[in-house]
Amino acid sequence: HEMTNSGFAAHQRLWGVSIAAMLLFSGTLSQAQSLPDFDGSNAEIQALVKAFREGSLSRKSDDDQSARGQTERFAVLFINGLTPERRAFLIQKAGGTVIHDLWLVDGAAAMVPADGAAVFLASLKEQPEIRLVEKDLFRKLIETSFLQSPPRAVPAIGSLHDRVMGKSQDVPWGIRRVNAEKAWSVTRGRGIRVAIVDSGIDFNHSDLWVRGGFNVINPGRSAQDDNGHGTHVAGTVAALDNGFGVVGVAPEAALYAVKVLNADGWGYYSDIAYGIQWSVGQQMHIVNLSLGGDQPSTVLEEAVRNATTAGVAVVAAAGKMLPPQDVDGG
Repeated sequence: HEMTNSGFAAHQRLWGVSIAAMLLFSGTLSQAQSLPDFDGSNAEIQALVKAFREGSLSRKSDDDQSARGQTERFAVLFINGLTPERRAFLIQKAGGTVIHDLWLVDGAAAMVPADGAAVFLASLKEQPEIRLVEKDLFRKLIETSFLQSPPRAVPAIGSLHDRVMGKSQDVPWGIRRVNAEKAWSVTRGRGIRVAIVDSGIDFNHSDLWVRGGFNVINPGRSAQDDNGHGTHVAGTVAALDNGFGVVGVAPEAALYAVKVLNADGWGYYSDIAYGIQWSVGQQMHIVNLSLGGDQPSTVLEEAVRNATTAGVAVVAAAGKMLPPQDVDGG
């Protein structure tokens, strides 16, 4: 599936078809080295990065908005073959610090003080080893918080209450629409690892079996879903066939939560690229992106292209695009 500039709005029917088609997918993945998450040699920068993470990048956090007002983030692509150390050196030399080393695209996500952004960009422009610098956009990438939606909008992917009350299991309309049941006689997804790159997944949900994951926003914390959208997506992909709640397209697939969006559905494009990179490094078979932004990103496009080259099936939603926005409003 090709990533478009308009991004990826969450539409069950569209990406449900893609997931069903990928049930038999398997691929050979490249081995990835474990790299440091960011360069913490400078105590002041380390404290600044920690402040970002502790705020979970919440749009509602006054402290975080203040931190973002004092800094800017950029995604930088380098010529092929540079070591992580060399990439970090060039970023530091220009006055920034590395937040993520993006080895999947020979790049890095960098943070700089707002008043030093112009000098940073000018310095990188003079380096022949730099091939692209783009602003790392912070955008709302899913339409709503499912935890704050009316009850009818919350995905019915089962609960302990359903089990206790003896409610039967449903096969949702979307699952039937993509003819997933016809594939179950051949495979139900066993042995297939699916990374849900989203707002996380509810690890305690009784109709989901989450095998692991990673919190890109704050690596020191769990990838637990604080929005609800990622849990909804995970349920459509692989809700368990356990006699209650609903059943997903591939009920025996292994789910992995990759948290790149905050509780309000906002996130950085480079965090999505890092989530894709984590998925490649952890040998996922499928990466699911049920999200969408209002502007294109070369770094994100290359992350998808290189992931597919490595043998990972990247499934992206398509459809309604979120309206143009900035960090201060809708």
